[in-house]
Amino acid sequence: MAEGIQAIGGAGVPGLNTIVAPANTQNTTPFQIMLDAAISGLREVSAAEAKADAYIVQYSQGNVSMEETLMEVQKMTMAVQMATTVVNQVVSTFKEIEQIPV
Repeated sequence: MAEGIQAIGGAGVPGLNTIVAPANTQNTTPFQIMLDAAISGLREVSAAEAKADAYIVQYSQGNVSMEETLMEVQKMTMAVQMATTVVNQVVSTFKEIEQIPV
């Protein structure tokens, strides 16, 4: 389950941090700052999913309670829903900007 979101967030992708990190902080654009924040947010979603997966494994081994497992799964679900909503809103906004006559 975690592989798809990790690929989006860049976890485990060699060289992504060097691509995303600005080379010179004096020339950082607002878009770069927004992009960095978006990637950071997706990494947090990926971490929530990995944590939920770990809780599921621990529950199957009898090491954590069902309540703890369900709580982590619910947190992960909410994070994924929030990320999906934000991405959809950004795409919608971008489409509106494309329609503006120049």
